[in-house]
Amino acid sequence: RFGHTHGKLIHFPDQQSPNLYFEGFTMVDAPGYYLTTRSRNTHAVNVKGLGWWFNTDGFSFGPDGLAEDCFLKCNDDAIKLYHSGNRVYRTTIWQMENGAPFQISWNMNSDNSRFVVKDCDVIHCDHEWDNPNEAVFAAIHGGSGHMCDYLFEDIRIENAGWKLFSLQVMPNRFAKADTLGKITRVTFRNISLMTPDGKPMRRKSVLKGFDRSSCIRDIHIEGVKLNGRPFTYADMQMDSTTVFDVRVKP
Repeated sequence: RFGHTHGKLIHFPDQQSPNLYFEGFTMVDAPGYYLTTRSRNTHAVNVKGLGWWFNTDGFSFGPDGLAEDCFLKCNDDAIKLYHSGNRVYRTTIWQMENGAPFQISWNMNSDNSRFVVKDCDVIHCDHEWDNPNEAVFAAIHGGSGHMCDYLFEDIRIENAGWKLFSLQVMPNRFAKADTLGKITRVTFRNISLMTPDGKPMRRKSVLKGFDRSSCIRDIHIEGVKLNGRPFTYADMQMDSTTVFDVRVKP
């Protein structure tokens, strides 16, 4: 029996246990994470998680982790893209009111790069309140690490009307860093979002760094559509003093 909201159904904290492989099972009603490891080369195939508890996260893998053909219903961040080489393919997510389907960073203190998310579906987002992680793609980066080289490509999003992305570098109560890091080289390509009943998005997407050093830089938005129309600069709120080199192409 779990005593708090941050338990873990499957947890491998040891970095010296590489090449973990999980396939073909379903987890139900986790009190916290479904599956979390610190190991290199974790591989999850056709693993499903169904949960409703507030603070139920999905997957968080160590370096070079891979999730493919999985399904997650979560009430906190579904996929944590925190460690270098993390990849996600052909995975379906139902996101409840809390957290993001794809969390880019929440206070990482190490440098990480080479992330790929491709051919995935978000079939529902229940977001409805103004927290920085209430977006399909989110970062609340209060750590000192440099998080870079993210590719999100060929992603279909349905029944999501709150916010497409929110990438921010900001101090927060969970952070443990003397200086803040940055987020650079993020590409959103061939992404479609359909809101319920075709209504406009309720919030604009957000790009906001902390200062010129702890910044957001090199953001590429290409072939992104909201209800069938091209995403434009007008769909974002950008802090021009801390965000640089943002390019939007139809």
